[in-house]
Amino acid sequence: MKLYTYCKHCKEEINVTTKASDRGSLQMKHGDHLDLKCEECNGMNNKHVNDIKAEIKYSSLFVALGISILVTLILWFFIGAISTLSLSIPLLYWKIQSDTIHKFNSYMVRRKPI
Repeated sequence: MKLYTYCKHCKEEINVTTKASDRGSLQMKHGDHLDLKCEECNGMNNKHVNDIKAEIKYSSLFVALGISILVTLILWFFIGAISTLSLSIPLLYWKIQSDTIHKFNSYMVRRKPI
């Protein structure tokens, strides 16, 4: 899962390098606001937890697909056609990631008045 937001100065994407399964845990780790530095314009951004979005990290999905194909080819020689079930590993990984991202993006933290 990739967490990101946009810079308020140059509108470029800023990657958030923290692990959180939902906004509640992100808020408990870092508070209501995160100070993020844009790599493009070197501007500091104070973003609320609700301004952070999640999406699927496709590079890890392709790695899971490659490993699955390799395992399927190796197992094909030992157990035959039943080894094609190992191709379901990337589908399970994608489903878990999709559910986690939906959970992250649908849960909003209450904004406190300043």
